[in-house]
Amino acid sequence: SGRVKYAGWDRTGGWVVKIQHPNGYFTYYAHLKDRPTVRRGQRIVAGQKLGSLGKSGNARETVPHLHFEVHT
Repeated sequence: SGRVKYAGWDRTGGWVVKIQHPNGYFTYYAHLKDRPTVRRGQRIVAGQKLGSLGKSGNARETVPHLHFEVHT
């Protein structure tokens, strides 16, 4: 669970979502198929859909997938 800090287009990651969590961590989800289903500032809960798997940004020549990162 957390709050959406960014949901939109990034040249490298394509359609991306960045979430700030209460514990101070940030998670990053990239290469979504389309515009994310969440918006900046929105509170979200664990398990909520952020978007669909895709191959946007610099991953256009790959199979659809999700790029996931955790930042402290």
